[in-house]
Amino acid sequence: MVPARGPLSGAVQDEIIRAVRAYMQEAELGQADVARAIGQNTTYINNVLSRSAALPVDTRDQILRDLNNWLDREARARENRKPEAFVETRVARRLIDLAERLTERPDIAIAYGPAGIGKSLTADAICAELPTAVYVLIDGDCRAPAGLRDKLYNALSRRKRIRRVTMADLVEKLRPPARISTASLLVLDEAHDLRQKTLEMLRKLHDQARCSILLLGTVDLRVATSYDDDDDFGQFASRVGMRINLAAELTARGGGQASERLFTVQDIRAIFGQGKLKLHSSATRLLATIANSKRGTLRVVDRLVHWATKEAGRARANQIYAEHVRTAAQIIDVDISYADLGQEPESADALQEATA
Repeated sequence: MVPARGPLSGAVQDEIIRAVRAYMQEAELGQADVARAIGQNTTYINNVLSRSAALPVDTRDQILRDLNNWLDREARARENRKPEAFVETRVARRLIDLAERLTERPDIAIAYGPAGIGKSLTADAICAELPTAVYVLIDGDCRAPAGLRDKLYNALSRRKRIRRVTMADLVEKLRPPARISTASLLVLDEAHDLRQKTLEMLRKLHDQARCSILLLGTVDLRVATSYDDDDDFGQFASRVGMRINLAAELTARGGGQASERLFTVQDIRAIFGQGKLKLHSSATRLLATIANSKRGTLRVVDRLVHWATKEAGRARANQIYAEHVRTAAQIIDVDISYADLGQEPESADALQEATA
């Protein structure tokens, strides 16, 4: 364990140096590569790793802490993988653009939208692509400040912390080295469940660590963090630099021009059309209409495709047709009658005969 403050013991120094040397050999990195990674002078890196020259204790220990944090980031980058089912929808593009901005300048941002539009999947993709980003799902164990500090530290570090994590521990992990401009990014999913005191803790963490925080959640998150004149939320709300509605295009009936829809037909085909049975255009259009409805979204479409595939298999159809989607809707008790507006009823039997 690397303490956030005070001189590092000889044992801790040796542990960090061994780990850095091992990773350099594994990744075929030179001392110049390591120096660039933490914004440090190559000579200092050589002095620290070889213990060949006396450095001021504070300078030596800060370099070792920076090296340890760099190893943690590299370990996260190796472990994270972009989800196989990831498709860059409009929602995904908005979140990715926002995350990239947050690595360029420390800030707090809120991105909100209904369940089932791909927020969590995109968050995983972001953390797979950005080495300084770390993902944490807010649950019952981390709604309060102490629980969230523990969960954040464990997500940031290769080693689990046994005792309670302090604010200083997190600041040391998140604050970038002096010559590094890329900000660390905390992506907190289902952040609408955070307590008021926890939001205040995050504000202080943002201020002290110069890190960025991206809060993902439902519209309740926007409501809870918008009151600048409220004594409880004012301090936090004033730190929020960006608020983004991820699903403004969703309509009550899934209508609107195709070019204005949140999820395109191409998105639906890319996400759900990779199975052995392909989606017929009639099913794809119907599913796109459902996905763009406040009653639908991608989560409902995923269930519909599962059961529609079963129905098509039982019927020995060569594709999944719109009628299979309608049958699937009955199985999961979802009303999609609105989605048939403007759709021409299509019979799988008739279509099969026409395409035979």
